Amino acid sequence: NISVRPHGSNTLPHQDIDLMKVVKKVTDPKTSGGLGLQLPLIVRFPDVLKNRLECLQSAFDYAVQTQGYGSHYQGVYPVKCNQDRFVIEDIVEFGSSFRFGLEAGSKPEILLAMSCLCKG
Repeated sequence: NISVRPHGSNTLPHQDIDLMKVVKKVTDPKTSGGLGLQLPLIVRFPDVLKNRLECLQSAFDYAVQTQGYGSHYQGVYPVKCNQDRFVIEDIVEFGSSFRFGLEAGSKPEILLAMSCLCKG
């Protein structure tokens, strides 16, 4: 089985998410206590995204501090990498304390970025 550790190395043993259990739960019939969904599924783990943003920011903060760099790091997520609204909204939410930005290269990407940034 594949397990997801949503908080990276800080994930406690009881916080591991077994993907087989998730798939079984969502595909089991409603009469059996499942959700009755059909495959394929998209499974999102916002905590993984949050953890990766925090780790990335921490690594750059450390490098800036140890190298005596006179400015700061500001991450920018290229919307074209994943245009899913839920992903973009999570990046805006989790990255706001780091001043994390969005990069958009087309009109649809700009519209998506603007709508998410206005909420964030």
